Amino acid sequence: MLQRIHHVVDIDAPTATVWAALTTAPGLVGWWSTRLSTPKAEVGAQQHWTFGGDFNPVMEITTLNENHELIWRCSPWKDSTFRFQLAGSDDGSTRLRFTQDYAVELDDDSYGTYNFLWGYYLESLRLFCATGTGKPSRPDGASKAAEIVILGSVKAKPGKEVDLELALRDVVAPTRAQPGCLQFELYQSAQDPAVMKHQVTAVFGCRLGR
Repeated sequence: MLQRIHHVVDIDAPTATVWAALTTAPGLVGWWSTRLSTPKAEVGAQQHWTFGGDFNPVMEITTLNENHELIWRCSPWKDSTFRFQLAGSDDGSTRLRFTQDYAVELDDDSYGTYNFLWGYYLESLRLFCATGTGKPSRPDGASKAAEIVILGSVKAKPGKEVDLELALRDVVAPTRAQPGCLQFELYQSAQDPAVMKHQVTAVFGCRLGR
């Protein structure tokens, strides 16, 4: 029988706050690792994480049931799955049930190490949601401000391609002038001229409002 890691964490924060910490870039970098490149959360989206060394997982979202259940699949961990299940309480707090199912057998020491590490990061998640400050990994001595890359795209309605491009180009300079913005790039999709894509690299403190 393959191993399973299972943790139950009670978090003094509303379910919506915990969900945001699990599915938005500012939330994710506040408790797991401060180095993340991710598109908008949706089924099939891939999150590229950096921790350092040879552990830099790519997590694919396979289930996204808002405020209830999130499932990741990680190919570098031989298709292991990671399930976050949320349940709200009458007092406004949230119970998180986390499970990791391994696709391959592990030796006892490896299993014990991973179990301990998930306990650490789930406590980081709890602290982040409850207080606004977690204990994420900071690869390469990263500063307390997190650096993230956000990818996005917008598709114009038929006949509005030029209007969309002009409107988006109007926000390039103001966006680059924002505190913490390191880079903002806007470009047209090579596959579909009606689609404008953008990439933002930003540095900011990791705090998520309750």
